[in-house]
Parts: sequence; C-alpha cells; structure tokens
Amino acid sequence: MKKLDQSKVEYIVAEKRKGTKNDIIAESMDITVRYVQMLWARFKDTPKGKIVFPATMGRPRRGPPTRHERSAVLSARRALRSGANRIWGHLRRAGMAVPKGVIHAVLRESGDAVEHKRKQGRRKWVRYERKYSNSMWHTDYKQLDDGRWLISYEDDASRFITGWGAFGEATAGHAIDVLDRAISKHGKPRSILTDRGSQFYATESEKKSKGVSEFERHL
Repeated sequence: MKKLDQSKVEYIVAEKRKGTKNDIIAESMDITVRYVQMLWARFKDTPKGKIVFPATMGRPRRGPPTRHERSAVLSARRALRSGANRIWGHLRRAGMAVPKGVIHAVLRESGDAVEHKRKQGRRKWVRYERKYSNSMWHTDYKQLDDGRWLISYEDDASRFITGWGAFGEATAGHAIDVLDRAISKHGKPRSILTDRGSQFYATESEKKSKGVSEFERHL
C-alpha cells in the first residue's frame, strides 16, 4: 500500500465529493477500500483547502457543533425533555459520542439550556419547539467512532430528525428502510437533498449501463 501525502488525500476527498466509488479510488491510489472510508469519514466535513495530513501533533481545537450534532441533540431534547447529562447518555447508547460541552452549547443556542441556579439565579425554562414543514429533508451517511455508519433524515426548516439508523455498511437499502419508517411516521417530504454519494445516485457511467440507482427508483 502506498504512503499518502496531503495532495493525495485532498484528491481522494475531492473524488468522494464527486461521487466516485470507494473501490475505484482505492485501486487508483493503491490503498484499501477501508482506508478510503476512514479518510472520507475524517475529512468529509473539512472545507476545501483546510485538510491537514498527516495530522499535527497535539489535540486539535474542536470547532463548532456540526449539523449532525445539533440535530441529534435537539431531537433528543424534544423526546426526553431533559438536560445535557441525560441527553449525553441517550446519544452515547445510540452510538453517537457527542461531548457534554457541545450538548450544552447547542442547548444554549436554541434557548433550551437550564442554567445553574448558583451562577445564573432563577430562570424559567423555555422549550425549543418548531413544527417540521416537510418541504425538504436532508440526508447523508456519517461514520461513527465505532465504525458503524449513521444515516439520518433532517427536516430543513426545523432541523428535526424524522428518522435515523446506524448500520455496519452504508448502503442504499438501509437508506431506503430508514426513509420508509420516517415517512410512515411523519409524512412524505416534497423533496430530499443528499450529498449525492454512490448510495443515493448513480454516476454517469452507471446510468448508461444500469440506469438510475436503487434509491432514485424508490423515490
């Protein structure tokens, strides 16, 4: 297996964003498919030009909460109506390692945080609540720390998670199963926006040989 440098990693991430399949990238770079998946999970949310490889020494400074983290925290808050500690435990059992500091930050942003009485005095709690509009749902796959793949469907207007699941593989079949359960519970959205990964849409060459993808046919 070849040793990668920053330019090669940037190329791999760029190809993934185009929808190129993992096995094609792995073969062209002389690396394993698993390594491609690990690099994509690590740099998927990193803006173009901001990739640093190999990583610098020391613990990197954490950025703001991601869209997945915000959605998961707010959905757990809506379901549990509890504070950060219980939300943290709930997400951890679901396979999402969201730091308590991030949970507190999301709750503060949404007006959901219950401030410490000794520090803030008596304050009334106002629960965050907005109805989901079903005009558009966002979805994509994200690899968890334990190696599983998380897929979630998030309403664009309210950021409410209408459905989610964690699986050993990121496949169109799992995406369809989670979508069907979400639709049966919350109704059908007018449109769905994805990252156009290979699980959702066929590449141009695949369309010529096989037609549209399984996910596209289901829609």
